[in-house]
Amino acid sequence: MFSLLVILSLLLGCSAPKLEVKLDPKIERTDDNKVKVAFSTNLPDGTEVMIKISGKNGYVAQDKGKIEKGTFTSNLFSDGGKPLKSGDFQYEITTPIVSTQSDSVQKIFGEKGSNLIGTYVKQDSSLGENIVYYSSNFNIVNKVDNEYKEWVKLHDIKIQAQVIFFLNVLLEQNGKIHSSPNMYQTLTLLENLADEALSKATTDEDLIVLDEKYKKKLFTVKRA
Repeated sequence: MFSLLVILSLLLGCSAPKLEVKLDPKIERTDDNKVKVAFSTNLPDGTEVMIKISGKNGYVAQDKGKIEKGTFTSNLFSDGGKPLKSGDFQYEITTPIVSTQSDSVQKIFGEKGSNLIGTYVKQDSSLGENIVYYSSNFNIVNKVDNEYKEWVKLHDIKIQAQVIFFLNVLLEQNGKIHSSPNMYQTLTLLENLADEALSKATTDEDLIVLDEKYKKKLFTVKRA
């Protein structure tokens, strides 16, 4: 009985201790909106990790590698070599099934990851084992995309302003187009209006103010 207890004690003493996994993940961005996932960790060197980035715009890309000197940095994520498009993204850090890790890492992780504990560990029900898991969101605002959207917004304002005020002219003149001088002055006023609307971030309230301002001028043109 004594020898059995000794053997059990030795066996238990040989098992690896629990490992409370620690990660310090972050997104590293280049000036042209390509990204890397990087983190420091207490996972043993040689641990294989997988990175996945997905976007609401349908973007999906993956990378993998091994922990070296307590750190990991992924390859650059891009959109076919181009900057990522503006939008919301999620990145995930995971470890594959324990049996794919090296023998030294498997000993530390324990059977089916039983030695892994902490907030960065979750049980994968499909695998039936513990894995390292972390996810977070980030946003990309591409300057080119943003400038294009701003241009479209201003262009729409200009078109809306021209249509609204031109319709006002026709209504005020009972659907009759006045002589060329009056029409020329009217179109000049419309062009000035469009330029004024484009000179700042125009809101609906701004358009109402401009509407009143140019109605007065159009009334003067109509009476001339």
